[in-house]
Amino acid sequence: MFLRSLLGFWVSKLIMVSQSHLKPPKHDSDALEEIAHLHYSSIPSTNDARIHFCEFRASDKKMPISKRKVIIHAEGNINTYEQFTKEYIAKAKHFPDYTVAAFNFRNVGKSTGKAYSEDDWIDDAITMVNYYRKKGILTENILLNGHSLGGAILTMAAAKIYVQDKKKSKTPHTVKSVKIINNRSFSDLSEIFIKLYLNGRRKALVNSLVYTCLLAMFFTLPLAALLGSFITLGSLIHDGFSHLLIKPWISLSLWLTFGTMNALSAYQTLPEESKDYIVAKNDLNIGKKPSLHTGLKAARRTKKTELLEQMKEKSSDDRKKQELHSLFVNIKDCKLESTEGINEHLAPLSLLKTYHHHRPQPLTGEQVMDNKIKRLFKKSST
Repeated sequence: MFLRSLLGFWVSKLIMVSQSHLKPPKHDSDALEEIAHLHYSSIPSTNDARIHFCEFRASDKKMPISKRKVIIHAEGNINTYEQFTKEYIAKAKHFPDYTVAAFNFRNVGKSTGKAYSEDDWIDDAITMVNYYRKKGILTENILLNGHSLGGAILTMAAAKIYVQDKKKSKTPHTVKSVKIINNRSFSDLSEIFIKLYLNGRRKALVNSLVYTCLLAMFFTLPLAALLGSFITLGSLIHDGFSHLLIKPWISLSLWLTFGTMNALSAYQTLPEESKDYIVAKNDLNIGKKPSLHTGLKAARRTKKTELLEQMKEKSSDDRKKQELHSLFVNIKDCKLESTEGINEHLAPLSLLKTYHHHRPQPLTGEQVMDNKIKRLFKKSST
């Protein structure tokens, strides 16, 4: 699209602030000495971009290629992967037989290239997945773990890979998806844009200007202005009405210039056994309405009801009942909070915890993440 080629790069810089060409922080040298295997590399992505990444592994144990598992991390819009070395090393130690990898999107850190649309970032994530698939790692043994903007991009990449693989396969019903854990991310970019730039009166003012101009194409200017004032008044009185009016125009503008980054639709495309997510109760950056969790609320409620009904039906089968209960608790574990008054979006998962009553003791967010990784890779969880 012409507008994307003209404006896309500048829009991308507004979205991913880490494209500042600031020198990425150095790794913690003491932490690096604790890891058995450390490997830096860069690989080509689309449109002449190169993606810089790092691999961490706590064990040199040799495993058959068909059993090897990889966790690929991508971070949010203000971060580079180098800032989270300690967390990746801790993850590699916790899962010593896994390869833990982390990468920067194009034009972030040591990665090069420019993003002109959401597809460029999606391609970067797919490049990482294909790097391991070409080594012989099974698609279902690759898990994408993204935080914030990184979570949205990795979710879209997982969906794109899944759809493409199904189209290529003669038996699409047998196709496996990469795993995805979406960590405190949004449903689509328009919701975030409205939250950040068009809250309250600004939203009402934009609605007034846009709809008055549109009405002026069909009515006299005084009548258009009168109708526009009613829209302004309605927007000021009822935020939901204002949101309903403005979202289509924001979505259209983003679609024309960069992309809407509809992570919710991508998440819903993926098979249930291959996906999971985490949300913070008081997320100051994403907020409640724009979150992926809000978009999934109805499906989540239906799933919990189904599991409770199945538990009643299987009341005499202790083993099956326990399996169903574990699935139910895993859904409840998605929601985390902090009691320390910190920004829950940016806080390490170790400072967040579950707050439902279905566990004797709350789990930390880090324990929840580890359990979700184990569940997706079909291992027993806590």
